[in-house]
Amino acid sequence: MLRLMPARVTIRPSGREFQVEGKETLLQAALRAGLLPAYGCGSGICGECKARLVSGEVRQTQHIDYPLSEAEKAENYMLMCSHTAVTDVVIEALEADSPADIPAQQLVGKVRSVARLDAQTMLLHIRTQRSQRLRFFAGQRATLGIADGTAACSGEYPIASCPCDEHNLLFHIPCGGDGDEFSRRLFGGAIRPGDPIEVRGPRGTFVLKKDSSRAILFACCDTGFAPINSLVEHALSVDAAGSITLCWAVTRAGGHYAGNLCRAWTDALDDFHYLPCVAAVAAEADAGTRAATALLAAVAGLPDLAARDVYVAGPETFVGAVMTALQQAGIPAEQLAATVI
Repeated sequence: MLRLMPARVTIRPSGREFQVEGKETLLQAALRAGLLPAYGCGSGICGECKARLVSGEVRQTQHIDYPLSEAEKAENYMLMCSHTAVTDVVIEALEADSPADIPAQQLVGKVRSVARLDAQTMLLHIRTQRSQRLRFFAGQRATLGIADGTAACSGEYPIASCPCDEHNLLFHIPCGGDGDEFSRRLFGGAIRPGDPIEVRGPRGTFVLKKDSSRAILFACCDTGFAPINSLVEHALSVDAAGSITLCWAVTRAGGHYAGNLCRAWTDALDDFHYLPCVAAVAAEADAGTRAATALLAAVAGLPDLAARDVYVAGPETFVGAVMTALQQAGIPAEQLAATVI
């Protein structure tokens, strides 16, 4: 029977809910909603997305090779990657609650595209194979390496995309000069669409605070926007905050390479605010400090600053100056998170 309305799925024991639309599998719908159920291959082979149907009706839509035992079948176990919801359902399934719950992974994807975001930043789009998905929390990092047999080189970069689309991984790669061989090859044109790239990860604990309903301030400098982009998209997908302010400081004119995206969020969302600012930088050595000064001036007028969760990303000097100022302003340590790019 054709289902005309989305089916609502409730996961126990967390109580989180999501909707299944059209021909989506339970796993696809959960990931689209920003949830992180346990899964591996996503194609019915490994069995890691096993869940128990508590109530409601599901239907198998894809072939599976994983052999459920007779006892598991009798207890209504099924694979989320191969079943869709026919009615509203309640299931029991494992979910990742923290970065520690996600195992280290290694896979090989292919470069789908390389595009210049600005003079000093490249957008690298990696597409993983259908049977290989990178599980990660928004805000985490991955190590990228050449996977075609050439001389080894790798670099660790924040993932700029949302975990809800784990097949398409986006990275904002800065021009790293001689100290970053992977970046040097990317900017030199040696990494092209179709090339295999090894992806290892995820790493890092710069993630959204679990179950917090506080308003959010995202504060970043230059390519510190990359993990913030991931966090914003995830926060929007799970409706994690009623109010979001994004303040993005850059150390050069034209450095807001995703300014149009930020303005689109502002236009589309009732309580999203974008505060871009440019630091006047006389010398590279003081860029981070001046960017921090510009950003702090931009957010000083926020009336509820001390009541927000604050996420800070950027160069070390920027992060250090912003975190010190926020702590001195009386923001509790448990409301602050930071990562150095």
